[in-house]
Amino acid sequence: MKQADIIVNIAVAAHITFCRNRAEVFTPVLVSGLIVPAMPYFLSFAAGAMIYVVVEELIPEMSQGEHSNTGVVMFALGFTVMMALDVALG
Repeated sequence: MKQADIIVNIAVAAHITFCRNRAEVFTPVLVSGLIVPAMPYFLSFAAGAMIYVVVEELIPEMSQGEHSNTGVVMFALGFTVMMALDVALG
Protein backbone atom coordinates (compact mmCIF):
# COMPACT_ATOMS: atom_id res chain seq x y z
CA MET A 1 0.00 0.00 0.00
CA LYS A 2 1.35 3.42 -0.96
CA GLN A 3 1.83 6.18 1.58
CA ALA A 4 -0.86 8.34 -0.05
CA ASP A 5 -3.38 5.49 0.27
CA ILE A 6 -2.55 5.09 3.94
CA ILE A 7 -3.06 8.82 4.55
CA VAL A 8 -6.41 8.74 2.75
CA ASN A 9 -7.52 5.71 4.77
CA ILE A 10 -6.57 7.44 8.03
CA ALA A 11 -8.47 10.57 6.99
CA VAL A 12 -11.56 8.54 6.09
CA ALA A 13 -11.39 6.60 9.36
CA ALA A 14 -11.10 9.84 11.35
CA HIS A 15 -14.00 11.36 9.43
CA ILE A 16 -16.22 8.35 10.10
CA THR A 17 -15.22 8.29 13.78
CA PHE A 18 -16.20 11.91 14.42
CA CYS A 19 -19.45 11.95 12.43
CA ARG A 20 -22.71 11.68 14.36
CA ASN A 21 -24.94 10.06 11.74
CA ARG A 22 -24.80 8.40 8.32
CA ALA A 23 -25.64 11.57 6.40
CA GLU A 24 -22.51 13.25 7.74
CA VAL A 25 -20.44 10.27 6.67
CA PHE A 26 -21.69 9.96 3.09
CA THR A 27 -22.29 13.62 2.17
CA PRO A 28 -18.59 14.35 1.41
CA VAL A 29 -18.43 11.20 -0.71
CA LEU A 30 -21.43 12.27 -2.77
CA VAL A 31 -20.25 15.87 -3.12
CA SER A 32 -16.76 14.79 -4.16
CA GLY A 33 -18.32 12.61 -6.84
CA LEU A 34 -19.86 15.76 -8.32
CA ILE A 35 -16.82 17.99 -7.95
CA VAL A 36 -14.06 15.69 -9.21
CA PRO A 37 -15.30 15.54 -12.85
CA ALA A 38 -15.49 19.35 -12.96
CA MET A 39 -12.08 19.88 -11.33
CA PRO A 40 -10.15 20.49 -14.61
CA TYR A 41 -12.53 23.35 -15.44
CA PHE A 42 -12.19 24.86 -11.96
CA LEU A 43 -8.40 24.66 -12.17
CA SER A 44 -8.39 26.16 -15.68
CA PHE A 45 -10.48 29.07 -14.44
CA ALA A 46 -8.12 29.58 -11.49
CA ALA A 47 -5.08 29.52 -13.79
CA GLY A 48 -6.68 32.04 -16.13
CA ALA A 49 -7.54 34.32 -13.22
CA MET A 50 -3.96 34.11 -11.96
CA ILE A 51 -2.53 34.95 -15.38
CA TYR A 52 -4.91 37.93 -15.60
CA VAL A 53 -3.83 39.24 -12.19
CA VAL A 54 -0.15 38.84 -13.05
CA VAL A 55 -0.50 40.63 -16.36
CA GLU A 56 -2.76 43.38 -15.01
CA GLU A 57 -0.95 44.15 -11.76
CA LEU A 58 2.66 43.00 -12.01
CA ILE A 59 3.64 44.27 -15.46
CA PRO A 60 3.69 48.04 -14.87
CA GLU A 61 4.18 49.08 -18.48
CA MET A 62 0.74 47.76 -19.38
CA SER A 63 -1.01 50.00 -16.86
CA GLN A 64 0.78 53.31 -17.43
CA GLY A 65 -1.28 56.22 -18.64
CA GLU A 66 -4.96 55.84 -19.37
CA HIS A 67 -6.24 52.47 -18.19
CA SER A 68 -7.34 50.12 -20.92
CA ASN A 69 -7.55 46.37 -21.23
CA THR A 70 -5.92 46.31 -24.67
CA GLY A 71 -2.61 45.05 -23.30
CA VAL A 72 -4.27 42.26 -21.32
CA VAL A 73 -6.37 41.18 -24.30
CA MET A 74 -3.35 41.17 -26.60
CA PHE A 75 -1.36 39.16 -24.05
CA ALA A 76 -4.20 36.62 -23.82
CA LEU A 77 -4.44 36.43 -27.61
CA GLY A 78 -0.67 35.91 -27.96
CA PHE A 79 -0.70 33.27 -25.23
CA THR A 80 -3.55 31.47 -26.97
CA VAL A 81 -1.74 31.51 -30.30
CA MET A 82 1.46 30.18 -28.70
CA MET A 83 -0.44 27.35 -26.98
CA ALA A 84 -2.21 26.46 -30.24
CA LEU A 85 1.14 26.38 -32.06
CA ASP A 86 2.65 24.25 -29.29
CA VAL A 87 -0.16 21.70 -29.59
CA ALA A 88 -0.23 21.78 -33.40
CA LEU A 89 3.51 21.54 -33.96
CA GLY A 90 4.31 19.56 -31.05
